[in-house]
Amino acid sequence: MNKTTISIGLLVMLIIPAPLFAAGTPYGVSWGGDPSDISVPGDYDGDGKTDIAIYRKSTGAWWIIPSSTDSPYGVAWGGDVSDIPVPGDYDGDGKTDIAIYRKSTGAWWIKPSSTSTPYSVVWGGDPSDIPVPGDYDGDGKTDIAIYRKSTGAWWIIPSSGISSPLTGYWTGTWHSVLGDMDVLSVNIIQNGSTVTGTATIVTHVIGSVSGSFSGTVSGNNFNMTLDYGYGGYNYHVAISATLIAANLASGNYSISGPFYSDHGTFTLAK
Repeated sequence: MNKTTISIGLLVMLIIPAPLFAAGTPYGVSWGGDPSDISVPGDYDGDGKTDIAIYRKSTGAWWIIPSSTDSPYGVAWGGDVSDIPVPGDYDGDGKTDIAIYRKSTGAWWIKPSSTSTPYSVVWGGDPSDIPVPGDYDGDGKTDIAIYRKSTGAWWIIPSSGISSPLTGYWTGTWHSVLGDMDVLSVNIIQNGSTVTGTATIVTHVIGSVSGSFSGTVSGNNFNMTLDYGYGGYNYHVAISATLIAANLASGNYSISGPFYSDHGTFTLAK
């Protein structure tokens, strides 16, 4: 290859004939521009190419240009002033899932591309927590994780599962939207993919009540329903939780009945 050197005073220029590298043609795309826009590139259509995308914090809208169709679309997911976009492949299907971490509550709200059922996991909540999702266990799925800046600790939920049965006595605290901090005690018996047992709930509103529950287990996630009587009426409690360590779980609950309803988050320790 021929090259030419030109000396101009103290400046030396080396001129090499193009093309030096085989490369595509650079291009620009106008997508975004709102002061609140946050770039959230990812492979949302699963074609192996990164798609251009932004999260508009002011409205909670995701705006995506899929490379497979070039037909832009928007998804409303978020909108709280504390929401932080945390896209990732949480279900391991090869597509980036839309997700936000709500810093005000410590809740992760995930919209998996493989199903039409969004879900939430409470993981975080300290004012110094920073969401740091990634595939920490190498199973092809994005793991929920936070870095607690105040203590320097990383807290990770591995998607590959925690090898520990739920069987045992668990106690925890309910964090109600009504402002209460109530007590939950459960005695769980796990048999494969099912769980049964008894529970006692102590709340500021209804006092102490007990009942039996049943539910299912899938990986780190378990769901239970509890029915109990209060004041001559039947009430129903739905519990959705994630095992985040061998002796620690967190999740969401809702209570419904004729004269009392409530919902919120909780933690359980074994």
